[in-house]
Amino acid sequence: MGVDQQSCTKGNSETARKLWQAQPSDIIVGHLANLSWDKGSTDLLSAMEILWRRGSAAKLVLAGPAMPSFEKAFRSFPFKDKVIRTGPLSSEEKKDFFASLDIFALPSRSDSFGIVLLEAWANGKPCVVYKAGGPGSLVKHESDGLVVPCDDINSLATALEKLILGRKLSEQLGAAGNSRIAKEFLWEQKFHVFESALKSLV
Repeated sequence: MGVDQQSCTKGNSETARKLWQAQPSDIIVGHLANLSWDKGSTDLLSAMEILWRRGSAAKLVLAGPAMPSFEKAFRSFPFKDKVIRTGPLSSEEKKDFFASLDIFALPSRSDSFGIVLLEAWANGKPCVVYKAGGPGSLVKHESDGLVVPCDDINSLATALEKLILGRKLSEQLGAAGNSRIAKEFLWEQKFHVFESALKSLV
């Protein structure tokens, strides 16, 4: 798989943060998916609850349509006021979304790959994922993101806190992910691989 950088980069951080009523100094954890248990959205809520009970000032922005499993969990969630829900994003809104984040989290149980992780890296953002499916294989632990055991909400909270408090580490992991995009995940490179495979067959 690959990523089209033009479709997800060069967004306006100020536009999104103003819309979210977030200050330039606020640390924002972002999540883009069909909000559900399968995608780890409910686990992310639980992990952030742990951090908020410890006094963390980080904000959580959830983008994408909500599934019933998420809505059920969110109804009784005690920190609704700390969660920003954008709903589905347009192409321009997605660019602003990624530009505005400090950390991207996808603790998914069901992704076979996770193109949103490439989009986060294209914007220089570190990723936090579960050791499950495609994301668990794609992200290199402590190199370009953090990988935690699936279903371990305490470990998920610890990983998020590590990046929230460790700005230098967060920037290093994001930069490492960004460097992988040019080397491994541009569509032009993938098309050449496909072209080569076709030529070998004919």
